[in-house]
Amino acid sequence: AILYQVSVARARRNALLAPVSLPVELLARIFAMVATTEHGNDADCVRNARTEESALGWIRVTHVCQRWRSAALACPTLWTEIDTVLGEGVAELLARSCNAPLSV
Repeated sequence: AILYQVSVARARRNALLAPVSLPVELLARIFAMVATTEHGNDADCVRNARTEESALGWIRVTHVCQRWRSAALACPTLWTEIDTVLGEGVAELLARSCNAPLSV
């Protein structure tokens, strides 16, 4: 019960911080820019993206807070870069991408 109360208190405090309170649409655009950079529109990044960690490095932004995670999960286009290195994770990316065009 105490841990739950602490968690709720932290979530309320965090909701007041400027970066957390950005509109969902703006967060989605920012996440898309981060994902594009991490997916490596530059050739070196593509060549080096051979592990799950490097292929999905941008997903760290979804661990900042619940609101950021919800915003990212609600944006199917963030999940359209499918890297076969992910193995079982590919199914989750497909589900999150809904009907958005994929890039494999």
